[in-house]
Amino acid sequence: MNDLCQLRHFVALAEHQHFARAVAAVHLSQPALSPSIQTLESQLDCTLVDRHSRGVSLTAHGRLVLEHACRLLDSAIELFVADIRELQDAAQLRIEPLRVHQGVLFCRPAHPLLQRRNLHLRDLLDFPLAGTQLPQVVERSLGQASGRAQPLSVQCDNFLVLKRLVADSDVLSMAPWDVIAGEVESGQLALLPLLPQGLHQHSAYGLVSRAGHSLSPAAQAMVTAIHLVGEQTPRAGHAAD
Repeated sequence: MNDLCQLRHFVALAEHQHFARAVAAVHLSQPALSPSIQTLESQLDCTLVDRHSRGVSLTAHGRLVLEHACRLLDSAIELFVADIRELQDAAQLRIEPLRVHQGVLFCRPAHPLLQRRNLHLRDLLDFPLAGTQLPQVVERSLGQASGRAQPLSVQCDNFLVLKRLVADSDVLSMAPWDVIAGEVESGQLALLPLLPQGLHQHSAYGLVSRAGHSLSPAAQAMVTAIHLVGEQTPRAGHAAD
């Protein structure tokens, strides 16, 4: 699909939480709305709504997509940075991948785990794990590695809050290296010398904008600045002295 119809259909369904009311709002037949939502879910490779007898409710991934969809449809933003693993193949979006950074585990510098010579995955399970809304592929891998259906004890989409939480407690967290590079180099946070088995993860952020729409000079300048900062960030294990 080369327009934003599927996003409009999804937003209507999210607002009305019922297929019958949503089709009335977008002047579409219900047999046409359901495949539109299913196609969008297939393109994003995630479930956006849970279907039940009273209607529908948004999943965690659905709430995230709704936030971005509303901004795009309202033209409130030209451009945003997001994890693009669940936005790939959406023809209505233009996606420019950013530099890939290794995923790392981090903690406070005085964390008890840093005193252990041989750190194993089972040692991590003694402490809470905090993080952002995980992409499905990361959530599956982390769940398998930890043996927990819900691997996160604390979920927060604000990295500033997560870094403060980790610095002030024994909570562990995982993030792309570039997110915590400054704090590690300054001694505010520390890397754990272990990446959970099977979790050879990395960042997958990208610049997302509406397909077929030219960016303003201000947005183009922001793109250039984002790429410049990304290239200046040292890779994990190669931080500047």
